[in-house]
Amino acid sequence: AMSEGCIAVTKLVLQSPSGGLDFGSDPIGKQATEFFTRISNSSQREQVYASIFHQRPAVEDWFRQRGFLDPEAVPEELIEVSFANARKPKASYSALPFLSGSLRYDIAPLLKAVSVPTLMIWGEEEIQIAAQIRDRITKVNPAIETVRIAEARTCF
Repeated sequence: AMSEGCIAVTKLVLQSPSGGLDFGSDPIGKQATEFFTRISNSSQREQVYASIFHQRPAVEDWFRQRGFLDPEAVPEELIEVSFANARKPKASYSALPFLSGSLRYDIAPLLKAVSVPTLMIWGEEEIQIAAQIRDRITKVNPAIETVRIAEARTCF
């Protein structure tokens, strides 16, 4: 029997799945992790966060340089909604813990336990997650079907 408020997952689609610390690999890097940890622990966290992430170019540049293979394919609406979310009160409390590492995890043990029909989608040109990590994640659970999209990244 399921607890009240729970839903049964019957199918799953995973787009570029990663916990950000898969197999002990840190794609953000030691220097960036330390930088964001200092910001997270600072009494000036909100001001420093705002000085970086309340600037539209910071949000837009990530999508154009890292999220999409074709910078012209980035929908303006995606930039606008992401920028609006970055500016919400206390947004630093969700963004900085991931960037500093305290919310990153290894996704492999979770994928091993997946027992419902699952489709994993990867962009062949993904740059956030190293190719060897993607290959290892893909092999964790042979029951998970994997599709690779040519000429695509995280956001396709």
